[in-house]
Amino acid sequence: MNPHHAYFWKESESTPSSIIAAAGFATEAAATIAAPFTAHPRAAIVEDMAPFRLFEHTADIGIDADGASLAELFHAAADGLLQLLGGEPAANLTESRTVTLFASDGEELLVSWLNEILFLLETRRFLPGAVRILEASPTRLVAELRGESLDPKRHSFARMAKAATYHNLQLVESEGRWSARIFIDL
Repeated sequence: MNPHHAYFWKESESTPSSIIAAAGFATEAAATIAAPFTAHPRAAIVEDMAPFRLFEHTADIGIDADGASLAELFHAAADGLLQLLGGEPAANLTESRTVTLFASDGEELLVSWLNEILFLLETRRFLPGAVRILEASPTRLVAELRGESLDPKRHSFARMAKAATYHNLQLVESEGRWSARIFIDL
């Protein structure tokens, strides 16, 4: 397993519900959002049990992502994108980028989110190593990415992605869980 994403935003009982409510989140949905960075539990389990799955499709690779909340789904999709790129994960989480995105719906927001990560990697030479979802709704996403500057001597990738696409894009909420299928153009 490539531990590309070593940290994630995990539940915390220490976040006051008044802060969560003031931010406009239901307490249950905010549990994933309002918590500290911690070691990702997938580091100890097999890859096929991860909240995302990669699959090939012509000149694309797809990501199936799911989560108990929209925030978890966006986090899993970011994990899947970084996993499919392969390569050495960010070891030093010394730099931070805050991303705020708006969209007309969840599908557009998911595509914009993954394309923003690719933009930061390609143009800003920023390699994310940890993701914290601060706010997630079908039309707005606020996230903090921690990582380091891309160093060609230490970082290489198994493949580079051009963009997340709308081709056969799916985003579904069913029985309190979110799932998505998105294709990445290589």
